[in-house]
Amino acid sequence: MNIENLANSMVPDIMTIKVRFQEDIHDGIQRTYKYLAPKSLDLKFGDHVAVQTGTKAGLKIACVIHVDEEPVIDLDAGYNLKWAFDRVDINKLEELVNTGRKIHRELRAERQKQAREGALRALGISDPEQFALRFQPEGEK
Repeated sequence: MNIENLANSMVPDIMTIKVRFQEDIHDGIQRTYKYLAPKSLDLKFGDHVAVQTGTKAGLKIACVIHVDEEPVIDLDAGYNLKWAFDRVDINKLEELVNTGRKIHRELRAERQKQAREGALRALGISDPEQFALRFQPEGEK
């Protein structure tokens, strides 16, 4: 009998969930993992959670793909269930990333505009018509 799983099965107000990790695909197969979680998280399919891992990373973000109505804990399992302990707001991350991308696009556009204006000044050109007259093809003059 797995004593750690037995002990965790006795923690009040818990549930078991199945999750997947974005990067965890082997031979085209998406592996899933079972975790314990407090019922107070009120997790649903598609939610993202912070979970313990057995790796050096220690913590990862996973996506909930199934929530058991009642905890399903194998007391004879050869592994110890770990905890999903907090919901992660992926929407906030997407919002921050999109804001950064928008600022980047605007900075790049402004930088290009300033570079063009600097090049025109270096050529002694202050008016776009001057540029067109000065650099129009030979056959069109």
